[in-house]
Amino acid sequence: MNDQLARVIIAGLIVSGIVIGLMAQAWVKIRTSRNSSGEVTPAIDKRLERMEQAIESVAVEVERISEAQRFTAKLLADRAEQAPRQPERVITPR
Repeated sequence: MNDQLARVIIAGLIVSGIVIGLMAQAWVKIRTSRNSSGEVTPAIDKRLERMEQAIESVAVEVERISEAQRFTAKLLADRAEQAPRQPERVITPR
C-alpha cells in the first residue's frame, strides 16, 4: 500500500471517529435534556441541524478525496502499463 493511500485511509478513520463521537455526544445530550413531555428543545434542534450540515460537508469532502485517490491510482496504473520495460542488467562477479 502506498503512503498516499494510507494517509487517506487514516484521515477517513479520524474524520469518521470525530463524526461518530459528535453524534454520540449529541445523542447523550438529547437523552439527558428532554423535558417532561419528551420533546426536543429548540436549542438542541438547532444544534442538531448544524451538526447534520457539518456531517454532510465532511461526507462530501471525504468522497472528493476518495475520487481523487481513485483517479490518481488509475493514472499511475496506466502509466506503469505504458512505460517501456528496461532490460535487467546482469552483474557478473570478477
